[in-house]
Amino acid sequence: MAEDTTRSPESSEEISEESKLRMAQRYANRARRYAEQGNFEAAIEAYRNAIALAPLAIEFYFELGNCYSALGRHELAIAMYEAVIEQRSDWAEAYYNLGNSYLQTEQYEKAVQMYQQAIERNAEFAEAYDNLGCAYNRLGRYDEAVTNHQRALEINPQSAPTYDNLGYAYFKMGQLEKAQEAHRRSIELNPNDGNAYYNLGLVLMASGDLSGAIESFRNAFQREPQLREFAALDPDTEPFRTTPEFQALLQEKGE
Repeated sequence: MAEDTTRSPESSEEISEESKLRMAQRYANRARRYAEQGNFEAAIEAYRNAIALAPLAIEFYFELGNCYSALGRHELAIAMYEAVIEQRSDWAEAYYNLGNSYLQTEQYEKAVQMYQQAIERNAEFAEAYDNLGCAYNRLGRYDEAVTNHQRALEINPQSAPTYDNLGYAYFKMGQLEKAQEAHRRSIELNPNDGNAYYNLGLVLMASGDLSGAIESFRNAFQREPQLREFAALDPDTEPFRTTPEFQALLQEKGE
């Protein structure tokens, strides 16, 4: 009797699915390489191909959302993170990234909710506490902002951005000494961060230290030239924007 080498339809389908998964993984690996190179458009296309072959591979949606976010396409990122959470409600990073997209699109109440969900799932998530503080800052809830920035620093006391964010919350509350201390600590931890120098400049100007403020703003503009243009429109600079000293600083050419 000859051996029957024909496969059943079920077996054939099973092999086909295995092949699809292997091919999907190859697309995903390619997408990750593109993303590492900063070629997010190519990464997006590769992730779409991966998802077409493996629509249940939820990590592909998460990583695709990250690519959309990197390009500022936050509405598409939100859709991807929501799809992830629908399938994986325990994934703290998905809530955190969704919160970031809401923060970037000025949906601050929703951002607060997502950061809180992330923290519920990971009580030691320093970045989630820090960005929750930022969302509260945008809502004018400065006491809550301070509380969450401080909690983030309890978890990660070496975070320069968190000290900067804490300082800004103190600045908005009018607690200028605490604000200055926090910004100076941020600069100690990361002397190359133009934002920290910029925010310190705001505090020093509000404290009446004109020369110190101008020097701090100058340090900010040297490190991040785009801040010069931002300063010309920033509501926080409005009280002193028309002073001769600040106008002269804005007209200086970057080195």
